[in-house]
Amino acid sequence: MLNEILDGISEKLKSAFGGAYKIYAVSVKQGSETPYFFIQLITADSKRMLGERFLMENLFCIQHFPEPSAAGCQKMRHDLFFVLEYITVDGNLLRGTKMRSEFVDGILNFYVNYNMFVKRVEEKLLMEILETPDIKTKG
Repeated sequence: MLNEILDGISEKLKSAFGGAYKIYAVSVKQGSETPYFFIQLITADSKRMLGERFLMENLFCIQHFPEPSAAGCQKMRHDLFFVLEYITVDGNLLRGTKMRSEFVDGILNFYVNYNMFVKRVEEKLLMEILETPDIKTKG
């Protein structure tokens, strides 16, 4: 499920900003040309709810590496709050919560939680058919 959320974030960034930015989700090659986004999962927590339901809390950090002379970092910060409010995961909308951002060494770090309920489905073993030899009754 986490890969589907990563894909949803990537697709949303592509649709909002077009081909102007490369998007990385696994690792970034050293010396990559700016500007680009780097998406990473920071924490993933699971809390058991009623029955077989679990609340999955997933904190992501989307890092924006601007061009060295970029002056639009404040605008990017503002835009990401609206762009990442909803993403599509498996055809369903997933809402981002607890959004916050910070600049560290000229890099925009944008944090967002994508939480969801999941249900654990266990395969149930059904009884097999019991075959018995012919049984006869007396009398």
